[in-house]
Amino acid sequence: MKGSFEQISDDSVAAGSRLGGLDVRLKAGVAFVLFLTILNSNRPVLPVLLWALSVTVISALGHRRRLIFERLSASLVLVMMIIILQALLIGKTPILAFKIGGLGVVFKREGLLIGLLIGSRTLGATAVLIAFSLMTPAYELFSLLDWCRLPKIFTEIAMLLYRYVFVLFEEAKDTRAAQSLRLGYVGYKNALSSTSRLIGIVFVNSFEQSLRTHEAMMARGYSGEYHFEPLGKLSPKSFALLVGSSILILSIFKFLEGNLQ
Repeated sequence: MKGSFEQISDDSVAAGSRLGGLDVRLKAGVAFVLFLTILNSNRPVLPVLLWALSVTVISALGHRRRLIFERLSASLVLVMMIIILQALLIGKTPILAFKIGGLGVVFKREGLLIGLLIGSRTLGATAVLIAFSLMTPAYELFSLLDWCRLPKIFTEIAMLLYRYVFVLFEEAKDTRAAQSLRLGYVGYKNALSSTSRLIGIVFVNSFEQSLRTHEAMMARGYSGEYHFEPLGKLSPKSFALLVGSSILILSIFKFLEGNLQ
């Protein structure tokens, strides 16, 4: 399986980096413990620290800053929306009030604190997930899903989605470029019409691609089940690293939660 998926893995994955050679179960276990600490944190300090640490690790692995910004920008917008909505809807203590077109807008202290906590959790969890994905090639992720005894149909669907999402992106990119050459995005009406046509073209192409893929798989002897390469036993070194890392993370979590009042 490794040979077939190395060619379709995201180019940004550091498969040959210093962390890329670690056992995928070790990286997944550490990420899972980090998720638990983020979700159970009652203060935004730990999630923000983990966000900064994840960004630092991604940068140290040689990934482009533009890539990091693109992957994190969506979560930053979501966090801002969460903080604003919580501050508007929750609490009683006003900290900022003004009017927009005769409508009173009041930001409240309690909602702001809740929003900051939820937002920090979102940032921390997103950064950890992105760091984990950039350190792990796709074929290892699918082998991990199979090792976790997830239903094979889910793993196969995820595998095919990952394979062909890049194909559809390229088709959408080429179609949009062709529309732009024909002035399809000059003016609001033209842009709206071209965008709707682009969505329709990609949808139709995805349906046709699914039929072609199914026919190709059946012609090559697909019997309804894909056999994944087993991961084997977890080495004592990886197990020791997992246990040690988990203890260290939980100790830091307990210290920060207990001492920062």
